[in-house]
Amino acid sequence: MQWNGDETQVFYENYKKYVISDEDTCPECSWDDLMTIPNPTGIGAAADINDPQYNLTNVAKRLLGFGLLLLGDYPFVLQIVSILSDALNGGKNIIPIPIPDMPRLGFFQGYNNSRDEEYWVRTGKDDINRLGEIVTWANQSILPAEWWPTVYSRNSGSFCKMHLKKTDELPFFQSFMCRSFTKTFFGETTVHGIPSYTFSVPYEDYDTTADVNVGFRYRNVEKVNYYPDWPSCPDRDPNKCAGPRVDCSLQENLCHNCCNGSYVDGTYLVPPGIFPLVCYPGHLEPTPFAVMYSPPHFVYSPPQMIDSVVGLSPNNETHRPMIYNHEPYSGAVTEVFYRLQVSMPTMRSKGVFQTYHVSQTIIPIFWEDSHATLFDSTYHMLWLGFVFVPRLVDAIKYTLLVLTLALVLFVSVFYIRRLRISGIKPELPDSSVIGPDRPDLKLVSSNLIET
Repeated sequence: MQWNGDETQVFYENYKKYVISDEDTCPECSWDDLMTIPNPTGIGAAADINDPQYNLTNVAKRLLGFGLLLLGDYPFVLQIVSILSDALNGGKNIIPIPIPDMPRLGFFQGYNNSRDEEYWVRTGKDDINRLGEIVTWANQSILPAEWWPTVYSRNSGSFCKMHLKKTDELPFFQSFMCRSFTKTFFGETTVHGIPSYTFSVPYEDYDTTADVNVGFRYRNVEKVNYYPDWPSCPDRDPNKCAGPRVDCSLQENLCHNCCNGSYVDGTYLVPPGIFPLVCYPGHLEPTPFAVMYSPPHFVYSPPQMIDSVVGLSPNNETHRPMIYNHEPYSGAVTEVFYRLQVSMPTMRSKGVFQTYHVSQTIIPIFWEDSHATLFDSTYHMLWLGFVFVPRLVDAIKYTLLVLTLALVLFVSVFYIRRLRISGIKPELPDSSVIGPDRPDLKLVSSNLIET
């Protein structure tokens, strides 16, 4: 970590280290197990062959498809578990579509003992309300337009906010997913004795059919209608299309009589709850992989997606994607539940012979469930600063108040008792104030002493 000249910004990098735990590994799991998985490079290449930006001729498409066949790039491959992180040397870039810069093919290759791109973040020294705000990531103040086409989708967000309220909406950046999200209040909890507010990422952030999220939509250059029965538009009647031109890209118009469901701008939208991977996770590098991110088990997606895969059983309690617990006064994170599913589309690509008989759908590859906690010493420090000390201050405050009241009561009782012991009585009013103009009053005694 390092600071800028006036210490209003701090520089740092995230360092990642993964350790295999035999204790947490299932007894029947082995490094020698065989797994059938979608082939990310093969499917990515098949999709890129039909991408208009590469402007390939039909002859070039067939030649590339034949080359993929000779190389053994099939939509699905059988791999040994250990090879998923340590196998397959890459070749030279001699074709006009991008080749992944990966010397070995694997889901997490190169991520152990690695760093994300660098951050510059506000320290709050000049404005405490901007504490944790991201100034730049990878020397970028906004995410690349090549990733997300709208300004809203390219905002970088922040890390934390002080003095949290239940009405707050907290934007935050996830470099692993190449985009920002917004957390909203979900509930209250206690973490290691520290009262915390729970914030989670709602369905709305994953709804790419929403107008505000149009920048997160899957480009679908292959122009495949992965879910023909979505959206369900039972009342749509194309014969009743009339009136001015309708913007079919708007969510409210998908089932309009003048629109054609998910068919928008020459391709097909995918349902809510999923968005594309546009970069190598944590790095400012685009990826040609046809990979998508979603919550586990498509929990934020419609039934058409869930029912397309045997075995999915979405549960809001266990599959909600991202949950953060915050100490509300400082905004410090006390606990995180991070859940992510990686899926891949399979399509029939023109010119790629080995894809002609595959089902055109989106298939989950794996999903991650992480539970992040702090060190006990950190919890103790937070508890001291934001639980014990405030309680101690309150205890002292109320103790002093009680002592003050007790002292006032003691002095009052002591004074009254002293008056009684000394025989001092309250003075009567002067008789001169009782005159003929007050016939209702009677002078009982003037206590005059004759001399």
